[in-house]
Amino acid sequence: MTQRVEPISSGQYFWMIMVSVMVGSVYLWPAYVVGLAGPGAYASLLAATVVAASVTVLQAAWMRRMDYRSYPAAMEATWSPWLAPVLTWITMLLMLALDAVILYLYGELLQTFFYPATPSWVTVGTIGALAVWIAVRSLTVVARNVQFWFPLLLASFLLVVALSAGDMRFPMAATPNLGVPPGVLARASVATWFLYANPCTTAALLPHVRRTGRWSAGTVAVAAIALEGVILMVILFIALATLGPAVIPDMTWPIIYIFSIVKLSSFFVQDVGMLILIIWTTAIVLHLAVHSYVAAWNVGPPVGGYNPRRQYLVAGLGLALVAGALSVGSVAEAEVWLFQILTPADLAWTVAVVAATTLVAWWRTRRTGAPDRAGGSGPGVPPRRV
Repeated sequence: MTQRVEPISSGQYFWMIMVSVMVGSVYLWPAYVVGLAGPGAYASLLAATVVAASVTVLQAAWMRRMDYRSYPAAMEATWSPWLAPVLTWITMLLMLALDAVILYLYGELLQTFFYPATPSWVTVGTIGALAVWIAVRSLTVVARNVQFWFPLLLASFLLVVALSAGDMRFPMAATPNLGVPPGVLARASVATWFLYANPCTTAALLPHVRRTGRWSAGTVAVAAIALEGVILMVILFIALATLGPAVIPDMTWPIIYIFSIVKLSSFFVQDVGMLILIIWTTAIVLHLAVHSYVAAWNVGPPVGGYNPRRQYLVAGLGLALVAGALSVGSVAEAEVWLFQILTPADLAWTVAVVAATTLVAWWRTRRTGAPDRAGGSGPGVPPRRV
């Protein structure tokens, strides 16, 4: 069966990059990082944002050097047909493990604050099923869902953040601390990386972005990372100014507590916490859907329209994700996995693979000249058969 890959717009690409990071886990942040670095968490967030932007720039440069071929084809051209799948599968498995822990923690959040009598497997399973339901569709359908919903969710979230500013009681406690020891700052920066981790979404989607306007798709991706960094800085400031650096480390979900105390009788939702529930649940569904879609694209059959093999792979990844989430024993165990094992491993692996891939691609194309354009799929070109 032949299928077509319909390009997506730069705006759709921007929102897919945005939803692929941060939104699935910001509710857990910044307790662990503030516990390590206090107000020095600003510097750790800035460092993580710079690393994420640098990785994005390298991925865009690599794709440009590979003539914007599909991610699997670019990996094979860079490494080899036998090594590329190994590197890709490790990347996808790390992503799946991170997402499983985050999904478990979100299920625990729902059970703690909203649905104490509902078993975790119901909430976790429902979120996983909804993510699969979106991810089995074509690229344009996934992109349109994200483009429609995520700006609304982001605007609602920022509105609640603005409303919570009225509860800030310790503004001086939110002053950045520049005297944090380098070792502590490094640990806090590494622990912040999970907010930016994604399964090569930048590179995987880049070949299918229409080249329109004055901004390149790579610039659009860096802009998305930068905007997320700004939003996180604002959230960190409000958290420190509302609760103080001494209280935040003892709370599992400090952001939820801050938003739960926002109550306005004239607001269309009197309990703002319920609005946050709707926002984050929809956001984490989109977050997992984009990850599942990209993972199935990178390790499975070509993307396009209806493809039963890819749909089965997406469903299998969804089942593995839910099973992994339900296998976590407790919140404390999940935090150990997230902050001390998976996040440092994903950061080290991502930086090493992206840097090595960029260097190897540069070396190969420098030796052999321009990459073979057969099978290329540059942005802005008509949809091609795959």
